[in-house]
Amino acid sequence: MVELAEILCEGFSHVRVDLYNVDGKIYFGEMTFTNGAGFEIIHPDEANLMLGDLWDLSFDKDN
Repeated sequence: MVELAEILCEGFSHVRVDLYNVDGKIYFGEMTFTNGAGFEIIHPDEANLMLGDLWDLSFDKDN
């Protein structure tokens, strides 16, 4: 599972890879790119705003 997680996280600077072992079969759950499920409070407020400004939340229905 560690080897698989290392392959899946290649190219990402920060990601959690969820894998599950059920009766000897490995299942992929998800890849999470934020701490605290995105609800972790970031201090100071200026840093929180700076990170938020990096997100492009626009929607282009043609792409």
